[in-house]
Amino acid sequence: MKVCIVSKDIVHQPISGDSVHIYNLGLHLSKYMDVALIGHCGMIRETKEYVINEHFKIIEIPDFPLLIGGALGFFLLKQPLLDYLVGRFSPYNQNLKNVFIKESTNADIVVFESCWYASLYRYIQKPDEKIIVYDARNVEYLLKEKAYNKFFKKVVLPYVKALEEKLTKNANVVFSVSEEEKSMLGKLYGVPPEKIVVCPPAIFLPAEIKRENVKRGSAVFIGSAYFANFEAVNFIINVLAEKLPDVEFRIVGTVCSKFKTKKKNVVLYGFVSEEKKKEILMTSQIGINPIFHGAGVNVKVLEYLAYGLPVVTTPVGIRGLEKIEDAVYISQPENFHETIKHLMEDVDLQKKLSAMGRSYVANHRSWENVEKIWLETISHMRN
Repeated sequence: MKVCIVSKDIVHQPISGDSVHIYNLGLHLSKYMDVALIGHCGMIRETKEYVINEHFKIIEIPDFPLLIGGALGFFLLKQPLLDYLVGRFSPYNQNLKNVFIKESTNADIVVFESCWYASLYRYIQKPDEKIIVYDARNVEYLLKEKAYNKFFKKVVLPYVKALEEKLTKNANVVFSVSEEEKSMLGKLYGVPPEKIVVCPPAIFLPAEIKRENVKRGSAVFIGSAYFANFEAVNFIINVLAEKLPDVEFRIVGTVCSKFKTKKKNVVLYGFVSEEKKKEILMTSQIGINPIFHGAGVNVKVLEYLAYGLPVVTTPVGIRGLEKIEDAVYISQPENFHETIKHLMEDVDLQKKLSAMGRSYVANHRSWENVEKIWLETISHMRN
């Protein structure tokens, strides 16, 4: 059996929560079938193919104009437009179209990671003979409704809704990250509940963690270039760093692209390698997640827990993560700095949360669970 997965994310050497999910999905499915994962990357000049194992390959397609357009949207208009630009203009990327046609034609299963490549659906040969999957990482319409200002809500939001609705209805099965988002998708697009399968996100759990070189008084935040993460970093720099001058705030990921600071207790690492990210996680005292808006699931929280970090988060920051309340320290924004200070001073609480966090990931967010849900769903669709 062959599967073609198409994604707008940089999936080779992934760093964002979504790209890590997509990479690991391909890796786990490749144990049972041949996987071709097509990723979008404006940072390369020519198409690149990576062979991960004998049943898993990644093909990354350059699209520099869209990357520039998305960057201009962030820096000049203060709007997250890259997703919209991918949805609107990806069919004009002839290289992407050719690769997608080739891989999807040879596939038994075609997986759309997010709705932004929904316009490529028209190029699937004999779609009735394939299983079409929409892996909905978010309810994109509701997410962008919160992100866009009035002008873009009027001009762009209807297109986003049409794109998501098209893929939701054309897919044979839709995966959602939580029961709440399953309900949202069903109500928005009139999709019967039996068509939507809840598949909570998973994270890789290191067999052993070494935290001998933890820097006392350090807090890490990981994020991609996304509006809710921008809000969080702004809060870290302008509120938390001011109130907690003795705490070193480590910010990792493409979210750093929007910020500059002269504060000595804020370190903007930017995009780093997977090895460097692991090093930062292993040497940070706690993980923080001051998220105020958004949809889907904050995979960064699971990543913190997997590496044994005690976590301070807002209630919004753990949306979609059922039964996690005992494994994290939940704080309202106005008390966030006090909660960080208290946790950093309470060694016993740190040890307790660290152990409970890893246990939570092992029991509720393993990739074996995701693998089982996908294989059972595909088997049901084939029968």
